[in-house]
Amino acid sequence: MIKSYVEEHSAAERAHDEDVAALNSDKLMGSAKSCDLVGSFVELAKRGGVVYAGHIHQHKEFMSRGREFIFVGSPYQQNLGEIGGSTGYYVLDNSNRRCFIETLGVPKHIQLFMSEAKGFDFSALAGNIVQKVYDVDVDRDFDGEVSMRIAAACPYEEVMPEYKVSVKSDGTPSSKSAELIRKSKLEYLRNYVDEMKDEDLDSKGLDRNRLFETLEKYYKAVAGN
Repeated sequence: MIKSYVEEHSAAERAHDEDVAALNSDKLMGSAKSCDLVGSFVELAKRGGVVYAGHIHQHKEFMSRGREFIFVGSPYQQNLGEIGGSTGYYVLDNSNRRCFIETLGVPKHIQLFMSEAKGFDFSALAGNIVQKVYDVDVDRDFDGEVSMRIAAACPYEEVMPEYKVSVKSDGTPSSKSAELIRKSKLEYLRNYVDEMKDEDLDSKGLDRNRLFETLEKYYKAVAGN
């Protein structure tokens, strides 16, 4: 809703009589678009003033219709959708002068695309949250090497990988894409089992290779191949 309003109104000053009328009309309220309603409520803000808005994850400042809007944003990144955005907080003095303080030293989200892994700076992962994105097919040895380099960089956390899927016009995954997803997920299971501690396996009487073979069997049964 906010994105629609910004795209619709922030480029230049626009006439807004109809928006204000919509705010006071039950009939128009029932049919107005969400961006119209946002515009209507925004018009109630003092012209020439500053509006601080919360509950918006991404920090942003912009001018619209003679009002200055500030989305304070979260003090730290909440999810992968906030990659590249700045996070922090504002300090206001008794004259309402503001200063934005960027939060440093907290984990940020980083996506590692496997197509770019060979030239990737793994040191950037230290203390951050990383997600591998399988946008190309990879073999087991290379995938294992990437996993070891991620672990060596000491990230704060590694989240489940993402698998890019190309889709045919009829809405079904292509055979190549389906094979890529199958192989990548099995590689993930293989790496997970390989990284399990020997004492954890021994305490449960599990054999590493037998465990992977069992997981592979059930995965293929569920995947239908």
